[in-house]
Amino acid sequence: MTELLEFAMRSASQLSDERQDYLARALLQLLEGEQIPEPTDPAHVDAIRCGLAQIRRGEFATEDDIEAVYRSFGE
Repeated sequence: MTELLEFAMRSASQLSDERQDYLARALLQLLEGEQIPEPTDPAHVDAIRCGLAQIRRGEFATEDDIEAVYRSFGE
């Protein structure tokens, strides 16, 4: 198993049972060939790890944050 996959599995183990099941179903679909994953650019791996760490810490955008982004695009 690659280091990145091991990291992903360790991160997934911290999720709620519901989120783990969602992730497992998505992974099984990928393995069955129902979806072809887009390769991850190695330059983005650190940003992905940072985002996963934010999730583990419970750092999510608030509704106000999300609305502000939509407003910035004029929606």
